[in-house]
Amino acid sequence: LTLDTNGNYSYKFSTSGTTKIGTYNVTVSASDNKGNPGENSTSFAVTDGIPPEINDVNASVNNNIVTITANVTDNVGVTTVTVTILNWTDATVADAQEMTLSNGTYTYTSGALPLGNYTYVVTASDAAGNTNSSSAKSFAIVDTEPPVISDIVIPSNIVEKQNVTITCDVTDNVAVATVIITIDGTAHDMTLSGGQYTYTIQSVTYGNHTFTITATDTSGNSVTSSQQTFSAADAENPHIPAGESANIPTQATLGKDITFSVPITDDDHITVTLYYSVDGGNETSVPMTLNNGNYTATIKVDSGKTLTYRIVADDGQGAPVTVANGNMKLVEQPSGMSPALLAGIGILILVIIIAAAWAVKKKGSAASAEEEGEEETGESEE
Repeated sequence: LTLDTNGNYSYKFSTSGTTKIGTYNVTVSASDNKGNPGENSTSFAVTDGIPPEINDVNASVNNNIVTITANVTDNVGVTTVTVTILNWTDATVADAQEMTLSNGTYTYTSGALPLGNYTYVVTASDAAGNTNSSSAKSFAIVDTEPPVISDIVIPSNIVEKQNVTITCDVTDNVAVATVIITIDGTAHDMTLSGGQYTYTIQSVTYGNHTFTITATDTSGNSVTSSQQTFSAADAENPHIPAGESANIPTQATLGKDITFSVPITDDDHITVTLYYSVDGGNETSVPMTLNNGNYTATIKVDSGKTLTYRIVADDGQGAPVTVANGNMKLVEQPSGMSPALLAGIGILILVIIIAAAWAVKKKGSAASAEEEGEEETGESEE
């Protein structure tokens, strides 16, 4: 013991460090210079007054689940560590949740939390009952899950000019905002009807068509389906209407006009072509024009015996269609003289022939008479 200036004896005892915590008995012994002893005893307790330290408080969010971690230390020993979460979007407070120690870090993983913004506080207690809390920190549960598109239905046996309705199902963990169908590069809004999203193509055109469907939820997450394809068939092939027929001669005269006339109908614009050949030769094509409901073409052939023809209509959708074909006999042109004229010419020729024959006969008779006269004269002279 040390005597101070006030006549008091003292001894300093440090209570720092966990080994100093506990109850102490103290006995003070003294003697005077005559050797007379004196003694007194007492006790005191050294307790823990230092709260735990909380460091490295963090929250990591995966979809709608949060994991909170913290490092907690204490001079004696940590007994409990809890976290309290406040959803300040709707002002609800969850009960304090106990954090567990793993590899030197206290951890808490939540269940599925509603979307919203949250604050949280970590609180730690030691064996002496000292507590400490971290400052409030925050995290947000946001929607990162896109909608799901399923059951896309396209009608079968689609024909051009038909109305085509495409349907699909779209679901989302929160709410669907928009569903858009993009057909051949053009976007259209789909509408919700009877639990399904639908879009109707008015009077679909002939041929192949492609489309995708894009769904977006209220959190801005979107998904696009794989590309789908459907085809619209030709509604009608070019044909000669029932009850009507082609006007095509079965025989034609060489050097004179030959006219082909065919009534053809189709639900689309068509082009019609006449193809013909003579006696199996090279084929010639001639465009046919529409006149008073019939497609017509006029040709001339100067030689040959047989004309082979076919008439082909093309609406640009599928293979061209032969609507008429056949063979035509070719004949020579008749003479341009009338029968009466021919008869007159024949009579005239006959008269000329008779006259010529008579003239020849007469000349022959005259010559014979002259010869006889000369003979008689000679005999008289003798």
